[in-house]
Amino acid sequence: MGYVRLAQPADSFFVWATVHPTVPDVLMLMDTGAGISMLPQTIYDAIPDVDKQPLEPTSLKILAGNNTDIVCKGTAEVRFSFSNMTFVQRFYISAGDTLGILGTDFMTKETWC
Repeated sequence: MGYVRLAQPADSFFVWATVHPTVPDVLMLMDTGAGISMLPQTIYDAIPDVDKQPLEPTSLKILAGNNTDIVCKGTAEVRFSFSNMTFVQRFYISAGDTLGILGTDFMTKETWC
């Protein structure tokens, strides 16, 4: 029987990002196991309406690593920054209050993997 070691905090890589001057300090997980990037709706909703794209519908079904469904409200391109670098990334906006996730779509686009 195989064993799976659960990730400890030291095994994960997080960044503190700013998604808007009024929304600093958003914790995002750099997740090589995620094919898409996600942002919780609570963070998306905190961006002033004049500075964010409206949500676009999506039919993508998203499963978490534990095989539970993640409710997706839509997608939107969001400008964010960390480490003195600014990016524009399409995020899937998830219902609920979870961590932001920078998936391999972001890392590949930015040539980090």
